[in-house]
Amino acid sequence: MTVALDRALPTLTVRAVQSTAVTVPVRFALGTSAATVREAPLLLIDLLTEEGVTGRSYLFCYRPSGSVAIAAVLHEAVGLIAGDRLAPVTIAAKLERRFALIGVTGVVRMALSALDMALWDALAVAAGLPLATMLGAAPRPLPAYNSCGLGLMAPQAAADEAELLLEGGFRAVKLRLGHATLAEDLAVTRAVRRRLADHIAIMVDYNQALTVAEALGSPGGCRRRAWRRRAASKCRPICCRRRAPTCSQRLRPPIGSNTWTGRMRSWPNRWRSLTAARLPRHRPAPVSPGTTMRSRAIAQNRAS
Repeated sequence: MTVALDRALPTLTVRAVQSTAVTVPVRFALGTSAATVREAPLLLIDLLTEEGVTGRSYLFCYRPSGSVAIAAVLHEAVGLIAGDRLAPVTIAAKLERRFALIGVTGVVRMALSALDMALWDALAVAAGLPLATMLGAAPRPLPAYNSCGLGLMAPQAAADEAELLLEGGFRAVKLRLGHATLAEDLAVTRAVRRRLADHIAIMVDYNQALTVAEALGSPGGCRRRAWRRRAASKCRPICCRRRAPTCSQRLRPPIGSNTWTGRMRSWPNRWRSLTAARLPRHRPAPVSPGTTMRSRAIAQNRAS
């Protein structure tokens, strides 16, 4: 996708943005190595246009303070484009340049992503079409997994909760790992695997539990290295990101994870150990169209 697509989209003009921070109770407390989440801080976004069309999006902000910080960046960003034609590719490039000194990561990236989604939503509303249709595709069913639970907990409790997460027809769940020892990680994973039917896929997420040294398995830096080596010696080999992509046993982290960070380099090492739990191959979660299109557009603009 290039800037040429902007010219083919409905004509709208950015006017202002409204944001509302809310805290929503969650059904299952989500324990991670960083914190236990019992409420979901959300930021609801309404992007207003001069033509009366409103584009909407929302963000999960992790902490109430995150909602405040993201909202501040969001309102500043919209102030920089007020009066501009609503053209997501052009606006993305403009805001990338304006926020370059502070860095387009973390809170800034979340704010600009929320704006990007609202921009695309406004265009789809104006066109009277689903966004996928407006971009030349079509709505279709996509595989989804339930990650609204399965935090750090005892094996039996995790197995009980995993069954509850299948309500509504889900055929995949995501389990959080990052206990004090690899033995605990394996015990929980095995308990969940035994409880669920074979066709139910299980994914795992370490939620920033590992340092770079632990993820890479460097000498002296990984306190679980010996555990990992012993467990790996009992497992059949599997493929990882650093091997040939043609292997049928290749495992992937869920799309949406911070795969570009050093922490996620734990996948090659940690998955060799976790195969002892006989985890099945899974399907990655879908990516939102706006995020994918925006990423491609920015890459193409930089290359041109």
